[in-house]
Amino acid sequence: MRALYSFGTGNDGQTPVSGAVAPSRVAPYPRIIGTTEFGGYYNSGTVYGLTKGASGWTEAVLYEFQGRTDGSRPIGIAVPTKLDQGSPVFVTSFSGGANFDGSVAELKPSPSGTWTLVNTYSFKDTPDGSAPQGPVIEDASGNLYGTTSGGGVHGHGAVYRMQPTGSGYTESLLYSFRGKKDGGYPVGGLIIVNDALYGTTELGGAKGSGTVFELVPSGSGYTERIVYSFRSAPDGKQPEAGLCAQPGGALYGTTIEGGYDGGGTVFKLTPSGSKYVESVIWNFGGFYRDGFNPEGPVIGNGHGVIYGTTLNGGKTGSGTLFTLMPKGSTFKEELQSFSGSNGAAPEAGPGADGKGSLYIATSAGGPHFDGVVARAKGNAAPTSCDPGSVTIGG
Repeated sequence: MRALYSFGTGNDGQTPVSGAVAPSRVAPYPRIIGTTEFGGYYNSGTVYGLTKGASGWTEAVLYEFQGRTDGSRPIGIAVPTKLDQGSPVFVTSFSGGANFDGSVAELKPSPSGTWTLVNTYSFKDTPDGSAPQGPVIEDASGNLYGTTSGGGVHGHGAVYRMQPTGSGYTESLLYSFRGKKDGGYPVGGLIIVNDALYGTTELGGAKGSGTVFELVPSGSGYTERIVYSFRSAPDGKQPEAGLCAQPGGALYGTTIEGGYDGGGTVFKLTPSGSKYVESVIWNFGGFYRDGFNPEGPVIGNGHGVIYGTTLNGGKTGSGTLFTLMPKGSTFKEELQSFSGSNGAAPEAGPGADGKGSLYIATSAGGPHFDGVVARAKGNAAPTSCDPGSVTIGG
């Protein structure tokens, strides 16, 4: 695993926390796309692109956020699987926007290098949402769905929909969390399975340790159902990432804490009739130099192999890239540790190019301590299984 680019050389951006995206249609666009939470001319964050040339990788700032007009601290990015000039890119910002409560910005890619802001929706806090962290996901009709970690009618976060109107989008809330058994503070993105929306809440649920929830279309609205409530130990606590749907209908995800050893988990939800059965397929922190605290989503290769990252742990404590390979009824873990020089503290999960490489953005590390984008080997395809990488449209 090696660093392709290190941030912190001027206005190129600082602290990349979104997934590093590798869309399948590249030229004349950058091969890797992502966001930095800070940096840029206005220090409100950037969208960056990395391009491979004969002498190595070069970085270009594709868009610089300005704060009040378009958003600040961009954290989530949704890129079409096949990027072209007619396919917009959507970026969610944790703060900024007209009301300082975060935004969703629609950007138009340009082959010339600089991208253009097309539309911005600014959240308004209660009873609207606030502080979106996860990326949006698009359905076949062009509707966008996402979560806000704050706001909503009850102040504990919400699920929103943005419907295209021709000249822009109309936003509405599909569900407002109460912070009780129904969950609270959704941080990750959503996935769509058979027209239902699935996601996680960091808190709430029967034991207060977070939930996996489902929103099912019901008449003109949606009905929420708790798929699973976490119990801290032995099964996990505080899921902060979106889910990954694999062949056969199983859902995979991570919890940043909990499990037998307290370092977080990778869990699996297996469909059983109208319900799901939860099992922990990996407990972090069970041995010396294992990873700790998986914050980002996992991705899979369709054959049972799972890839993900941990924020901490590994040989130097700077975090890891882990691979979980099926071994009978259990899993075997392979670890690659970040050293600081090649990155540290990856908050997002890995992105895949479908050609044998994984790309990981780390929020720290590198010679300037402002984060890096690293590459490692991994046989996974670009998929909406990772809500931090690509939409299902395009």
